[in-house]
Formats: sequence, structure tokens, C-alpha cells
Amino acid sequence: MNKQDVKNLVKKIYFAFWWRFQTLKSRLIKKNKNDKLAFVFVGRNESWSTLGRELYAKNDKFRQIIQECNSILLKLDSVEILSYFDEPVNDFFFDEDAKFFSISAIQVAIVDIANDNGIFPNAVIGVSMGEATAAYAAGVLTKWETMRILTSYVEISKLEERQYSLLALNLGYYKALKFCEESPIWVKVIYENSHSSVLITCESQYVTKLKNFAKTIDLSLRQVSEKTYMPYHTPLLKSQKEFHKSLLKEINLTPLKCDYYSPTLGKKIEKNTILDLDYWFNVISEPVQLNSAFKALLDDECRTFFQVGPPTLSDRQFNISSESNVNIVNSFNANVAELQNLESCFYILKKIKFESSLVPLSDSDFFSKYKESFNSYQINATKAFDFLRRHGEIHFLPQNGAWLILNYEAIDNVLRDPEIFSSSIIAEYDPILLGADPKVHKVIRGLLQPLFSPAVINELAEFTLIHAERILNKLFTQDEFDFVKDFSDPLSFTVLCNFFGLPAESANRMIDFTGKDYHKPIYWKKLESFFKEEFNTCELTREDCLWAELRKLSSENRFIISDAISLLKIVWTAGMATTSALISSSINYVLNEEEITNQLHTDDKLVSKFIEECLRLQPPLEAVFRITTQPIIICEQQIPINTTLLLHLKSGMLDPKQYLNPETFSISRPAKKHLAFGAGIHQCIGMGIARAEARSALSTVLKKIDEIRTYNFSEPEYVISDLKVMSSLKLSKLK
Repeated sequence: MNKQDVKNLVKKIYFAFWWRFQTLKSRLIKKNKNDKLAFVFVGRNESWSTLGRELYAKNDKFRQIIQECNSILLKLDSVEILSYFDEPVNDFFFDEDAKFFSISAIQVAIVDIANDNGIFPNAVIGVSMGEATAAYAAGVLTKWETMRILTSYVEISKLEERQYSLLALNLGYYKALKFCEESPIWVKVIYENSHSSVLITCESQYVTKLKNFAKTIDLSLRQVSEKTYMPYHTPLLKSQKEFHKSLLKEINLTPLKCDYYSPTLGKKIEKNTILDLDYWFNVISEPVQLNSAFKALLDDECRTFFQVGPPTLSDRQFNISSESNVNIVNSFNANVAELQNLESCFYILKKIKFESSLVPLSDSDFFSKYKESFNSYQINATKAFDFLRRHGEIHFLPQNGAWLILNYEAIDNVLRDPEIFSSSIIAEYDPILLGADPKVHKVIRGLLQPLFSPAVINELAEFTLIHAERILNKLFTQDEFDFVKDFSDPLSFTVLCNFFGLPAESANRMIDFTGKDYHKPIYWKKLESFFKEEFNTCELTREDCLWAELRKLSSENRFIISDAISLLKIVWTAGMATTSALISSSINYVLNEEEITNQLHTDDKLVSKFIEECLRLQPPLEAVFRITTQPIIICEQQIPINTTLLLHLKSGMLDPKQYLNPETFSISRPAKKHLAFGAGIHQCIGMGIARAEARSALSTVLKKIDEIRTYNFSEPEYVISDLKVMSSLKLSKLK
């Protein structure tokens, strides 16, 4: 054996031992790491006709909860379920609507008994109607609320005709969506069963035609049953949305106490999130993305699943990937006595070390935890603020190191008293306007006010009208476009360039220098550098513009250059990010609220009211900070000197003391000042321009509404930092 052979052998031995050591290390780490427990709930299914009867007879707790659920159902004018549990076995009982109420009551009972045995979920997942009982296990619904949601689905089903068939299609979810788009007849994906199979639905009279179409592209369809169904999990139910909301108006929405893996969204919803009424409607009007939700659950290293109620999900559905070695514990087993099986389940689950769960926390302890992690910039924060408001109108948020104020009147008072509530806390960002003390601010504002005169505003409104029409006409030649990136952003950019006096060449140079992604902090740093380089040298289109005026004031030593550059940056920020956001949110409302759109289309005078309501419900800047200069009492809370206050403008504009039905979009709402542009001396200097620009853009869109309605539109996407800005709203031509 030569030296090289010896070296190779040593290497092999070394790497063999290294690999074994790493494997052992990995196993030890995994062994010491606590598992996650997921509770799993199904909806309607063909279960055995004696499910739960033994537990009802032998377990007092189980029987008590079933009776409680039955009492709730009767008070809701729904079906009774006790006859299933205590009368002779009826093999046909589960053919009735009562079948899924019985299953749901069984699931609620098993959850409570598991909790009594110290078993709580780290995560939940519910399939279709099982989402309501999953939410019960996650601590967000009471028994009454759970049954109210379930009965609402039955009431919706009574309004729809059962003329649709279910078919199995061996395609992945997204390929199946494409199949539906290309189909010559109406067909929708309603259930993602696995990574390669879905259920679809179409009108029963067109099943043969759909099968023939599938054959032309080498696909086969199998009809699941001869029964006909209502169009669950399809957009056809959208017309029932407001009726459904009215049924759930007494639901008291609270945050999730554990992670919620949503087949409705196909992804995880983090604990502490509130599922709003729109979500509970989407459960029956959107497809069930079961495989995607399970994959997200497995990707988060959850390996133990407790099937609550009938165990209808197969091992194949749990084992989505070859690496997903899972423990499946079923609360019922057709071959084992129910009481014995349940006791065995609890014995097994108690032997496993799970991560701690927030579900068993008392309401007060959970609320303290909730405030610790509260994110005031979350996308759908409306219900979160409602929840906080129920516990008071001012709260200390450890994550922000600030007192959060939710009360409209208190926010308005703070904004109007800059001597006690200083804005110096944001002086690092803008020392000239937003962060200036009252005396300096008054001088600066006086110098700039002529640039925001009614004459300037009217000129920019006309300019916006012309360019909005040009941009839209070009977009309508395309099959796909993005209303934010292709309309709101470029329109705001063009209007700003006009206001700043920037010629086309300089505007292009700016884009090359800064890029277009103004959502990123690097954009604003580059923007500042661009203004520094170009401040004195840039050729402007006219002398009566913002840039020229600042240059003049600087040459007269009434403004230092660094302050002028700071001002250019802050005005550009407001004009680009917030005005584009206002235009985008108003267009999004137009796309979604057809009745209001028709009103606007016939009455131009309503456009201004519409924009004010958009500002109230979707303010681009949702919160501002202030710092106290002396001790003060706010909402009965003593606040010390030098304390940071987080004034949540959007929450203030949802204050039920100030607005009737505050969450409802209404252009007939009585005129009342809102807080979208702030209040007091620091109220936005460019608010007149923002309103005029949005009004011109919206008027142009309304003139083109018939063309816009030839497009499908997607859900908007948002970027959230200090500003909440819509970043995408995609449209595609209807086929």
C-alpha cells in the first residue's frame, strides 16, 4: 500500500466516523427537541352509524357536552341530535343534515375531554366544515359560536340548488386550475386531495361534455357519486356573503391561541391572528387546499396528529413526503371500544413531550402574552384593534416600547398639542417638517405653503387626468397588467416629476440611480444621494416648482442645503408611496364594490366622498409616534414624562364612539374629519394634492369601468413597514 492509498484510507475512515457522529448528534438533538401536537378535524363524511354512542352512554363529560351542543342547536332553530345518541341505531341517520352537527358535537366533546386530561394542541387543522371545530380547539370560539358558524353554512345551503356533480381529476392543484380555465364549460377546483389529485365540480348536465373535453387532452375524469350537490367551495356562493355576515354578527372574535393551518388559504395562520367574518365565509366559498396546508404543517416539523372525531384522513394523506414519519393517534377506532380507545389515546399522547401551548392560559394571562407580541402593522389589524379596545383604549406594547392609543378623541388631542406631545422622536427621519418643534415648523410651513396653493392643486389635477387616460389606454391593449406597478406607481411618479420640475431626462436618470422599488429602505438612501448630487445642477422645466423654490431659498441663505434635500425626500416619499397607495386602494374598492361603483359612475359629486371613505378605512400611514414632554393622564392612564406614544390613526378612525358601523364602507356617511392626514400643525401639507390626484385618477378609471370589467382581478398584495402600501393588484383578461 503506497502513501496515497494510506491517505485515502485515512480520509475514508475519518469521514465515516464524522458522518456517524453527525447522524448521532442530529438524532440526539431531535430526540431532545419537543414535538408539536396537531389536532385534526374533518367536516362532512360517511362515518359509521354508532360513532360516539358508547362514549355518550359511559362518559359523563362527553354526554354533558353533547347535550349542551344539542341545546344550543335547538336555540338556533336547527336540528336536534340527541336521538342519534340515545335512540335505536339508524343506519340512515348520517344521510341527513344532522350528520355533520353530530360529528361536530362529538369533536367539541373530545376536545374538552382531552383538555381535561392536560392535552392541548400546538396547532390545529380543519377540513372544510371541520375548520369551525378546529377554531374551537384553538381557543377562538365558544361552543355557541362554533354551532352558530356551522348552522350558518346549513342556512346558506338551503338557498342554493343542488345541481352540481363532483369529479375526481388526477392533476396537481395549479395544473387543475389551468384545466378549469381552459375548459369550454364552467368548472372549478373545490378540493386538493393530494399533490396529484383534486376534486372538481360542474353542473350535472355538463358532466359528459366535460369528460369529452378531458379526453381531448389525454385526461380522464371519474364521477365521485351520482348524488348532486350545492356549489360548495366555489365563487357561486359569493352572492350570499352579506347574508352570511348577518348570521354571524354576534360572534365575538378573539385571537388564535395556537397556530392554525388553513386549507382555505393553503398555509399557516400564526397564533395571535384573528379570523374575521370574511374568513368564515371563505371557508365555504374557496377551494379546500388540504394538501398545501398539511405540507406547511409538516414543513414546520409537526409529527404527531390527533384525529378528533371520525378518522377519515388516511395515512397516505398524512405522509405527504417520504421524510414525513408521523404519529397518528385516532380518537375513534371502529375495531376498539370507544372508551378504551380514548383512554389509550391519552396514555400515548401524555408519554410524548410537546412544546408548551397557549390554549390552557386564562383570558387575562393570554391577553398579557398577546400584547407582548402584538404587531400594529399586521395586514388585517381591524379585528385585532377591536379585541384590544374591548380591554381598554390604551395599552403598553413591550415590542414597541410605547403606549398604544386607540381612542379617536385622545389621538386627535395629542396631535393638536405639540408642546406636550412632541414629534421630535421622528426628527432623525425628518428634522425640517414632521420632526420640527412648533416655532421652526411654523416658519418652514409658511415658506412652502404657496407651492401647495389651490391653483397648483388644480393644475396638477388636470395634469393627472391627461396622463391617467394615456396610461390606461396603453394598458387596455394588454391581456395582463398590474394596477399598482403599471398605473398607480407610474402615474404618481409622473405627477411628482411635474411638481418637482424634473424633465424626462432627469426622471429617467433618477430611475436608473434609485430603481423603482420604493418599498425598500435602500431606495430612500439612494434617493437622498440623487438629490444631493443633482440639487444645484439639475435643469428644471420651470421656476415655479418645489425644487426651484428650495434652490432659491438656499441661495438666499434662508435654507441650508441639507435641510432642502431632507424636504425634497420627505415630499417625494409622501407623493410617491402614500399617493400611490391612496389611488390603488380606491381602485381596489371600485373593483370589489359594484353597487358603489355604479353610484359613482352616475354621480361625479360622490367621488370626493368616496375618496375620504377610502382614506378613513385604508390610510397609507396607519400610525405615528409622539413623546411626552411632561407627565399627563390619557384615557385614565398616568403617563410619565419622556414616554413614547403610538397613535394608531386607523384604529382611531374605526372608533365606534365616533363612527356608526365603523368598518362599513359608506359614501353616504355624514361628513366628519378623519385622521388619515393627521391633525394640528403637522397635518400633511400635501393632502390637497393627494386628494386631487386620487380624484383625477379615479374619475378616469370610472370612465373606463366597462373595459376594466373585462378583466379578472386578484387579491391585492401589501408591503408593510412604517407605511402599509399595496404593492400589487393584478388584472388578467377574461376568457
